Amino acid sequence: MFELKRSEKIVEQIKLGDEIIEVNLDAGAIQTRFTKGYNELLRAQNALNGATSDTLDAVSDKLEQYGNAVVGVLQVIFGEENTQKILAFYENNYSEMFTQIYPFIAEIIIPKISEASKRKAEELKALYKGRKK
Repeated sequence: MFELKRSEKIVEQIKLGDEIIEVNLDAGAIQTRFTKGYNELLRAQNALNGATSDTLDAVSDKLEQYGNAVVGVLQVIFGEENTQKILAFYENNYSEMFTQIYPFIAEIIIPKISEASKRKAEELKALYKGRKK
């Protein structure tokens, strides 16, 4: 019998003040969107770090890009509604918010997405080998 399987879900909870936010993600399904958003965040962070000699307008633009990148990553992980709750909780203080949320992303989300990516690559490799016979 041939067995069909679903990819593993990331099921976690975070506490936001008195509220519990549920995280229920298909790691394989969000991998591309997360990677794209995370790379945008890293680029925005690097641009902001190098903004010491920029004009005030240029720094303001880079801060806006950083904020948008942070929100983009959070929306992939938490969804739009929960991202809005998080933004409201931190009163749109993106630096404080990301400093608090980053350990959750780095220690839980990224490893599980990486794990799902490796599994998917192995499955595709096995599938390809099986078809070559």
